[in-house]
Amino acid sequence: MAAAMHYNMYIDTSAAAYPGWTRRKVVVHDDFIHVHFSTQHGEDAWTRYWAYGEVAKSIGLKPKDVKSAVLGIFRLAAEQMKKSGTFNIADMLYLKLHVRPATKARRGRNPKTKKPCVFKAKPASNMVTAIPMKKFKEMVNTGAGKPASKK
Repeated sequence: MAAAMHYNMYIDTSAAAYPGWTRRKVVVHDDFIHVHFSTQHGEDAWTRYWAYGEVAKSIGLKPKDVKSAVLGIFRLAAEQMKKSGTFNIADMLYLKLHVRPATKARRGRNPKTKKPCVFKAKPASNMVTAIPMKKFKEMVNTGAGKPASKK
């Protein structure tokens, strides 16, 4: 049986293409490719798939099941927010819906050229605000529930 091949490659990325990211590390194995994103502080960024995998390991499910459960919670949150305007996720996050009314087209002046212009009308939109609750703040500040290291 042949030994497993393992390659490390670093790809420099421009600041314009990936703002906030300095480089990507691509690890090529025989049967899969894993991409690490490094932040400006040199820490590995967690992807959502990594998070699904970590939760799945801790409770003994498949990552696919964890993903479907999380998506189910957020579908329920969207339905409830349409009805009542608020939703509470596990006493950790309080989601609030702000309705922005539509604006009419209006005349104005271009601040750069000082020429008169017409500002376009904007349709009504909904904005969701997530407010962290006490339980979540305590977990973040005390280090409780801190994710395990990736290495």
